[in-house]
Amino acid sequence: MGINPFAAAFALGLAGATGTVDLPGGLDALQKIWVIVLSGLLYGGEAILDKIPGVDTVFNAIETVVRVPAASMAGYAVTGDLFGIMAGGISGTTLHGSKTLLRIPMTGAPGLNIPVSFGEDAAVFYALWWMWQQGWFA
Repeated sequence: MGINPFAAAFALGLAGATGTVDLPGGLDALQKIWVIVLSGLLYGGEAILDKIPGVDTVFNAIETVVRVPAASMAGYAVTGDLFGIMAGGISGTTLHGSKTLLRIPMTGAPGLNIPVSFGEDAAVFYALWWMWQQGWFA
């Protein structure tokens, strides 16, 4: 949930709701229609804002406050214990930090925002697909 939590929530919720994937434990809440719609709208908004130089920097700064607690809560939803909270928080921090560090040098380079943003989106969907292929959602 670090690179693009809205895309991950949307894809997992949609896959769970259609029966493509059996979501583990507490992630079944992602299958609710209002969660799918909300995460889809937030993903769409982020997909647009993330491609506008300057706006993406402000948006990422705001998301810094949201991503780590969201990842921690997702970890807790799956495991129900302190390990899940820590694992989710650490992965959220690492992924968001990596995204931020990757984006900083590109702030002044016009034209790079769009391909990097598409690459980030593709990485989220590829990682989810790969985990599904490995049977991690079984």
